[in-house]
Amino acid sequence: MKLNEFKIKLKQFTKMPVAYYEFQQSTPSIPFIVYYEVETNSEFADNQNYFAMRNINIELYTGQRDLKIEKLIEDFLDQQEIAYDTEPPVWLSDEKMFMTIYNFSIEKEY
Repeated sequence: MKLNEFKIKLKQFTKMPVAYYEFQQSTPSIPFIVYYEVETNSEFADNQNYFAMRNINIELYTGQRDLKIEKLIEDFLDQQEIAYDTEPPVWLSDEKMFMTIYNFSIEKEY
């Protein structure tokens, strides 16, 4: 799945604002989602990359811990057959919101 396709599907499924890395204009009110590529792990031989995995983070921002929204994102990832890990929610005191991170990998398209 391409990252742009991922964004469209995630936005349609969650009905929340979604941006790659950051919102270009103004940040929407919470809840919202930001996703980005953390790194790419490549396999190569004979001076050519032949396979690569993109490691992606989804950051969910909410005003308070919201298990229904967390479940919604988990349901989306399950529906897309994407295996993921979740980090415990973190309170961002300066922003007055929680951030929950989901980590997963998808194949990089060439």
